[in-house]
Amino acid sequence: MLRLHDEPCVYLDEVLVHRILLDHIDELCTRMRTTLTGLGDPGAEAFGGKDLFYFDDAPGDLRVMPYHDGATMTVKIIGTNEAGTVVPDKISVGKAVVIHPQDHHVMGILDVAALSSIRRAIGILLAWQALNHGGPKPNLGVVGAGRVGAYTALAFQRAGLIDSCVAYDSNPVAVQRMHELCELESGPRVRAAATLPHLLAESDAVALTSAAQQPLLGRADVDKYALRFVGSVVGGRRQPRRTRGRRARRGSIAGRQPTVLRAR
Repeated sequence: MLRLHDEPCVYLDEVLVHRILLDHIDELCTRMRTTLTGLGDPGAEAFGGKDLFYFDDAPGDLRVMPYHDGATMTVKIIGTNEAGTVVPDKISVGKAVVIHPQDHHVMGILDVAALSSIRRAIGILLAWQALNHGGPKPNLGVVGAGRVGAYTALAFQRAGLIDSCVAYDSNPVAVQRMHELCELESGPRVRAAATLPHLLAESDAVALTSAAQQPLLGRADVDKYALRFVGSVVGGRRQPRRTRGRRARRGSIAGRQPTVLRAR
């Protein structure tokens, strides 16, 4: 028989999630800082696990990430897109389901692309703050003018660190879109750099938020601009394969995060 009783559920689309995250970015920064600085504490809040699924007849992978802190239950599902047959993005928007902690029905469904992007942007901000506690404000350069790049500029501006930044992307249209988004959100003024060396010459803090598959910097660039690296270099979107089977081993497998560079 059909189940006719209601299971209340709301849907939050990407635009609404974007709005909520930007309106509460200070709270998100505080929570991420608390979580990251407490990782060495045995009593600290644990991250959820991650299950990776691979399919022999399809490129890419599927990531399922459950989380439960005693009060909130969520499951996030994201797929990588190496085929590009329907949408151009390398990673799906993804969905998170919010589950009732007692009855276990789905209370809400939300798009999570903005969440993933702003989380990485805040990670860049927190890394810079940890390295430069009490130091001068940065001349920020952003390499890669996609979602993570735009959110990085907005995160630095919301933290009171910048009024403008310089951005470079191999696609000039992307820089224009980043400029328009930041302008729409009353964010920093975005200036376009004609080349990557021009950006490096203008910046003393550089966030690599590019999805480029080829190296963007060589040893000569590192030496010339006295750069040091924090984090791991952005590369392919596919997670490391841990098993040959359909399901990878359960664990907290870190993805490739945008790299922060700064002058010595």
